[in-house]
Amino acid sequence: MNETTLKYFGAVQWGAVGGDGYVSAAMKEVGLTSGKDSTALPWATAWAAHGVRPRVAGAGRVFHVVALNDGAVRLAQLYALFGPPMLKEEGFIDHKLVEAVELGSKVSVEVVRVGETKKGNVMATIRISAAGGGVWREFNVYLGEDVELSLASTNREEDELRAHLLRLAGVETRVRKEGGRDVWYLGATTDQLAAGDEELRRELAKAVRQAREMGLLEEGKARRWIEKFEAGVSTWHGYKFTVGLKKARCE
Repeated sequence: MNETTLKYFGAVQWGAVGGDGYVSAAMKEVGLTSGKDSTALPWATAWAAHGVRPRVAGAGRVFHVVALNDGAVRLAQLYALFGPPMLKEEGFIDHKLVEAVELGSKVSVEVVRVGETKKGNVMATIRISAAGGGVWREFNVYLGEDVELSLASTNREEDELRAHLLRLAGVETRVRKEGGRDVWYLGATTDQLAAGDEELRRELAKAVRQAREMGLLEEGKARRWIEKFEAGVSTWHGYKFTVGLKKARCE
């Protein structure tokens, strides 16, 4: 399937699973329920066409179509990429989407290139792929005073898709609009990227090593970043956790 087909498939699936279905990250399952076999069986066929082997059970007025393990991960990724927004304007969180993001957090990440821009900035380009490789985007990561992923465009839908891919890779980020222009911004700082999943952090460390070997980064800075990406950083909504002990004062 091409990306356009996957987009429509994911959107329709959002309606079915978001209605009488469920997503379980703990059980690695995605399922839906129907009162008619004439509805359940076509869904099973559609999932199978997407490379997912569903399990169909039921009789009478209740039929269940369930995807397990890797199949569930693939469906969860489509739900997360082309489903509802993570946080609606009125502050209501879609808990099925939260489960889908957690279940679908197994994406492929690779370094595409490392080098300098025309302005002399050190930049690494990484590719994040999901849904069996059917959906992927490239991201530019700048290696300056900090490691920073940033982009700006007038296409909010495209930026939201990129943000969803980053969330599947464990990076907490949001698309934002600044000023009066119709321009949307997406970014992530060093700590946000270091809070990502293991594969993302491994590829970022690889990019830093390549830049160091090319003579584009000084040894000390490169070593600090590599250590941070290898160890990981705990954050919440992009804010770094810091834990410390306060010394008690004795009177």
